[in-house]
Amino acid sequence: MPHHIVLAHGIFGWGEDWPTALLPPYFRGVSKQLEAQNHTVIAPGVPPLGHVTDRAEKLAQAIDDAWSDDQEFHIIAHSMGGLDARCMLAMRDDLRQRCKTLIAIATPHYGSPVADAIHRGTGPLFEAARDTWLAPLLNHVAALQDLLTPDPRALPHPDQAEVRYVDVACNAALADRQSPLFALAQKIGGITREVNDGVVLRSSALVDGHEHRLDWPVDHGGAIGWETGLPASPLDLGELVQALAGPSREHLRRYADLVNEVLGP
Repeated sequence: MPHHIVLAHGIFGWGEDWPTALLPPYFRGVSKQLEAQNHTVIAPGVPPLGHVTDRAEKLAQAIDDAWSDDQEFHIIAHSMGGLDARCMLAMRDDLRQRCKTLIAIATPHYGSPVADAIHRGTGPLFEAARDTWLAPLLNHVAALQDLLTPDPRALPHPDQAEVRYVDVACNAALADRQSPLFALAQKIGGITREVNDGVVLRSSALVDGHEHRLDWPVDHGGAIGWETGLPASPLDLGELVQALAGPSREHLRRYADLVNEVLGP
């Protein structure tokens, strides 16, 4: 059965309505795969570093522009995109009535220790960067405030009774390769003891009362197909070239299986 599907990107991300000649798809290969299965897909851009409310308003506007006010839709979100979707559904009664499913992949529902570390400016990396352009730049990222770990542990935007929530956590320790970027993020946040994807703890990605799928064996970047770090095994040049050339079969299969399991074939 064909569905209307929204792909919601995370912080530092971009939409497919942005100049695609310069930027490959954020969700590598996913739109084309879903469209080949007769689904209608939009992957809108929202402010990459904006507050969640600003991002949510842009996401809502994209849905308004794409479909009439009687069409149901589903959201597949990565990282902060899941927070944007939650905020949007809390703000807009009409969209909440039409949104059937929110699939949140590697979403920091309860914040990220990486964001906490950046906000505090702690650790050797921040000591070295204290008097450089890096520290003030990071602290002026508006989205950072929305990614901090809440105290007490709480959801900033409660679940909506009309929406089906499905969460997917990722486990970087099981990945064949890890992006150097997210290996660095893991060190910044000091998250080596608990299962995590380099940015988001498993306990933050999975909310009690939601449906949970099996953990994906990828890091935070691998969750959207950016598995272009060095392989865990000795470097295989052919494997690396293939990874850079396009999304892996495993990546596309994960999304195909997820959509078929949650939304139906």
